[in-house]
Amino acid sequence: MTNPIKKVRDHFWVRSHASEYIDGEMSPDDCHRLEDHRSICPKCKQLLQDLVKTIKQLAGMKVDQPAPDTLADDVIERLNAEGAKSPPP
Repeated sequence: MTNPIKKVRDHFWVRSHASEYIDGEMSPDDCHRLEDHRSICPKCKQLLQDLVKTIKQLAGMKVDQPAPDTLADDVIERLNAEGAKSPPP
């Protein structure tokens, strides 16, 4: 039987190390820990599947032109402008 405290601890650990696992940058012992948890945790299994799917989709995107140098500033400016229009919570 799985120790519930270990399951919760590993649940958070998997979420913070999922990218390392997918990128193949994890030690064999850590890989084993992640795979053991994934086998008993549907949420972490789904998280890993979703991350792999997202990475594949992003890798397949075609970029026609580079983003302008002002992109970050433009996005921040637009978010600030839209935030000013929103009523306070």
